[in-house]
Amino acid sequence: MLSSRKNMAWLLIGCMLLAQLLGCQTKEVKTNQCGNTAGNINNGGEAAIQGDWIYFSNWQDDRNLYKIKTDGSGLQKIYDTSESGTHGFYSLNVAGDWVYYTGFYGELIHAVKTDGSEHRFITDNLGNFFVVGDQIYFFSGELLPPAYENDGYYEPNYDYGIYVVNMDETGRRRIAGCDYDASFCIDGDWIYYIESKNIYAIKTDGSEKRQINEDESRDINVVDGWIYYYNADDGGRIYAIKTDGSGRRKVNDDRFSYYINVVGEWIYYCPISSWGVARGNIYAIKTDGSERRQINSDLSFDIKIVGEWIYYRIWNDTYRIKIDGSERQEA
Repeated sequence: MLSSRKNMAWLLIGCMLLAQLLGCQTKEVKTNQCGNTAGNINNGGEAAIQGDWIYFSNWQDDRNLYKIKTDGSGLQKIYDTSESGTHGFYSLNVAGDWVYYTGFYGELIHAVKTDGSEHRFITDNLGNFFVVGDQIYFFSGELLPPAYENDGYYEPNYDYGIYVVNMDETGRRRIAGCDYDASFCIDGDWIYYIESKNIYAIKTDGSEKRQINEDESRDINVVDGWIYYYNADDGGRIYAIKTDGSGRRKVNDDRFSYYINVVGEWIYYCPISSWGVARGNIYAIKTDGSERRQINSDLSFDIKIVGEWIYYRIWNDTYRIKIDGSERQEA
């Protein structure tokens, strides 16, 4: 009888160990469906998150590509600017085993493995882009003759637009025309973008184009059915409008609210003292316009939100601070 009980106990222990082993084997690493957020990409895209890892361009080390765990451990360099030839890593999109990026001048979209082991080129590019599933949506243009004169110099004339291409570089097509270097974002099967300074929407297949507003708009973020944007017609204050064009309202009273980045029910931004001084303290305000609060006291710009951290620049250095304003540190 005693022997039978011992055998039963060992059997139960064996089953528990087997269950734990199988659990470890089937555990999946979280993979992004979209490589980064519109708020991050609009602000240079120098930081992105996937699972427990944050990927960022480290200005303290010649803008090389680094990654660090969300708990602050495991800091390591992935790729060097001398290898990429891009003068930094911008518009970071992380999806699966790859980090997609462009350089300071944005001529090409590159991809490097998350461990730095492989590198490849995808397509030409002139600005922001998003990796969504197995496709890349990007800003580019077609060169048109003739070049135009600007203060005695002849500059190329482009017909700018939003394009899509498959990861294997097939299926490239133009979806819509847009303003030069204008912000855009993907939300489901809709693209929201700037054309003639106003916000438009179009399906990812190029159908059902419609105008959303008549404000001179920049830095658009789409969250939970609302578009948040910088309204240049009202001194750069933040406005919100529903994706169907209804419910337009003012969110804050700060003029020149630069670097808008919306996460959940919070908007992070830098109110600037005067036009042309593109730095300010980071503030947060709820999307309904309540609970405005100051996050830091640095003259900050290009704010990116990854998990519980805000990454931002002070001149040529990268810093980070928790979204509650604590633990400010060099990144």
